[in-house]
Amino acid sequence: MFLNLKKMLAQSFGINFKSTNSTLMPASLEACNSLLCATLDSTADGILVVDTKGKIISYNNTFVEMWGISRVILDAQHDNQLLEVVQQQLKQPEEFIKKVKQLYDQPDIESYDDLELKDGRYIERYSRPQRIEGKSVGRAFSFRDITQRKKAEIALQQAHDQLEITIEQRTQELLQANSQLSQEIIERKKVEIALEQAKAELETKVQERTTALSSAIAQLQQQITERLDAQAELEQSLSLLRATLESTTDGIIVVDLLGKVRSFNQKLIEMWCIPESLILSPDDEQTLAFALDPLKNAQKFLSLVTELSEQPNLHSYDLLELNDGRIFEYYSQPQHLKEEIIGRVWSFRDVTERYLAEQALQQTKAELEIRVQERTASLENAIAQLQSEMAERQRTESQLYRSKERFRNLVETISDWVWETDENYRYTYCSPQIYNILGYQPEQVIGKTLFDSMTAQEVWRVANLFSFITENQQPFKNIETTKIHQDGHPVVLERSAVPIFDCDGNFCGYRGIDREITERKQAEGMLRQQALAFENIYDGIIITDNEGHIIDWNPSAERMFGYTKEEVLGKSTEFLHTPEEAAVINQEIVETVQHYGRWTGEIKFIGKNGTTGVCETVFVPVYNDASDQIAVVGVNHDITERKQAEVEMLKALSKEKELNQLKSRFISMASHDFRTPLSAILISSDLLKAYSHKLTEAKKVGHLNQIQASVRRMTLLLDDILWMGKAASGKIDFKPQKVNLEELCQEVLDEIAIADCNKHQFIYKFQAESSLVEMDRKLIQQMLSNLLSNAVKYSPQEGDIKINITCKDGTAIFQVADSGIGIPSSDQARLFDGFQRASNVGNISGTGLGLAIVKNVVDLHRGTIQIDSTEGVRTTITICLPIMYSKDTTK
Repeated sequence: MFLNLKKMLAQSFGINFKSTNSTLMPASLEACNSLLCATLDSTADGILVVDTKGKIISYNNTFVEMWGISRVILDAQHDNQLLEVVQQQLKQPEEFIKKVKQLYDQPDIESYDDLELKDGRYIERYSRPQRIEGKSVGRAFSFRDITQRKKAEIALQQAHDQLEITIEQRTQELLQANSQLSQEIIERKKVEIALEQAKAELETKVQERTTALSSAIAQLQQQITERLDAQAELEQSLSLLRATLESTTDGIIVVDLLGKVRSFNQKLIEMWCIPESLILSPDDEQTLAFALDPLKNAQKFLSLVTELSEQPNLHSYDLLELNDGRIFEYYSQPQHLKEEIIGRVWSFRDVTERYLAEQALQQTKAELEIRVQERTASLENAIAQLQSEMAERQRTESQLYRSKERFRNLVETISDWVWETDENYRYTYCSPQIYNILGYQPEQVIGKTLFDSMTAQEVWRVANLFSFITENQQPFKNIETTKIHQDGHPVVLERSAVPIFDCDGNFCGYRGIDREITERKQAEGMLRQQALAFENIYDGIIITDNEGHIIDWNPSAERMFGYTKEEVLGKSTEFLHTPEEAAVINQEIVETVQHYGRWTGEIKFIGKNGTTGVCETVFVPVYNDASDQIAVVGVNHDITERKQAEVEMLKALSKEKELNQLKSRFISMASHDFRTPLSAILISSDLLKAYSHKLTEAKKVGHLNQIQASVRRMTLLLDDILWMGKAASGKIDFKPQKVNLEELCQEVLDEIAIADCNKHQFIYKFQAESSLVEMDRKLIQQMLSNLLSNAVKYSPQEGDIKINITCKDGTAIFQVADSGIGIPSSDQARLFDGFQRASNVGNISGTGLGLAIVKNVVDLHRGTIQIDSTEGVRTTITICLPIMYSKDTTK
């Protein structure tokens, strides 16, 4: 009887749905709410919806205007003040409150009654429970102003009663006149008998009787004239009653207690299409049978007629559903003559449009509630996912902050001086340790060059040493320089640094660290004279002969490497390194010490317990008085923790850079792709709100379609983002199950076609021995949706989109070909990466996530994907997925 939402969509877009299981595009909450509000405000009845506790859920403008209630009271959502305002307007407020309490106590009953207001209005109230899945969740009240109808009924009843009284009075008068006339005739007969007996007496009295008789005749004639006048008045009243009956929009019929038709109006004949000859026929059974024939539930109505005939004092109200789809509202009440019931009056009203509107409203409301629940669940899942991702980001940011803080603490607490310079070698950063090393505060050094606080001879030496390194922007290690302390004494520093480049690869300066080695230099000189001094040095000192065998090492070396002196004496230092590193280190050290008298560098070592570390080492030769080299002293400073801190710092900086790039890319993309559909929704909703009464139905449907398409676009974008987040964290569930692939593909195609609004031509073919396969339904739906959305997005209007799906030899082949802009060959290799788009997309909106999601789905199914694209012509994507046919081949 009614069009459901699916059929409405089908009529609007011209789409054929193959089965009742086809999945429709989720409706927008705002669109459905706007449609519901427009429907409520368009009805002539006042509508009020409350929950089971009396809380006001919804109302329309007609209800506000009908009762003159302030919206402040209604928006407060409590019915206490509302009931007080209504009671003040009623003639019988006690009965009204009693009825309201009964409805709240019995939430499953329906109610119909009339309310009489103090201002003379009559309002018809109809109440029915509001149910969801059979459970009562509230109550809807419908109020209709029936003042005119009620006044007409009252006037009609008063006229009818007055007419009955007049008829009764005239009848009594006529009976009295007839009785008097009969008495006079008897008297006349007596007179005639008396005349026979006494003619003489008769002759004397004839004249008197003749006179009296003339007077009685005149009086009788007057009474007859009055009776004729009363009859004319009665006929006039009946004519007025007939005109009233014929002018009403309700079909009315009057029957006596035996069911015989006494009166009816033309509207009844038009509504029931009953021949007038039949309704006036003395055969009441035939007339009743003709009236029952068009009813869907004739037996129920016949039972009602029988019940009312047996109990003539009953009132009855209900709806009748006809076979031709019409809905009649009937009201039956007894006909009274004074206190006596003499028949029954039936009134029928065609309420088909109102009933259809109420049914459509209920259906729309039910569908809206279902979609609200579905969207609420979806949004709750999305919010939970976003909260999880935000928590993960916060943990990452917290770790990054701790890494920064750890690096800062490390820089400010280590004994070395950390610095940075610009491309002109002027200091841009100095750690606080410069004060302990050179006696200067960091701000005193910022802006000065590397060569300040040096003697002229030292400047010349260092400049020559740095010339080649800095010209080639190379890193350097352990270069010794001498600076002058603020109090005037020299300070020997060991300098290491790496070049700094910006994101474009431009040289920005150096970042380095200076270690004061003044004491170490002095110690090296003293070692040549007094070897025992190395016992108190913090750094690990190893003394070897010219062949590299250990002849001594200090307690710090024991602590650093884990071996006691007794365990290592006489052994080669090769056991502290891997064989490959040992050969390279020994050769390099021997050659460097022989030629330059010193070797400085970083060496990886292996401790006794297998742990690895890094030490900063200086090797210097030891000479005898004859200037012959007799030994080599190695000073080892453990920098394992520093190197680990540097690695963590670099990782943290890299992670921060990556997060910032992803954040910028996501914010840019999301702000654009969410702003466009939100603008469309806002414009369409504003137009519907402001000009709903002026717009045609076609234009309203167009705006609603625009809102739904925009909501779907935002939903798909949010789903894609959540998908990529799950894929990155490995949380995608892969659950293959038995799926009817043909129906699934048709559902996805129907959704895309509805959103496309017939802008493209879809050519769809499905070939398979059996359409039942084992795949993950949600993943396949996600894959097809992204493929078809891309094909629609990048194809011109009225272009062809071909979809061929074939299942054979245990493989499902999905092939989607568009007629769009194509993909440049240089871009095809990276299109499966997230946020990557072709260089020729221009102003076409998109996130670059579609093919990345498709690739993830293909990988989860262990399939293959191939792109065949010609720029400016078309793109064909072919996907092959392994399948398992189900034994059940029924579709």
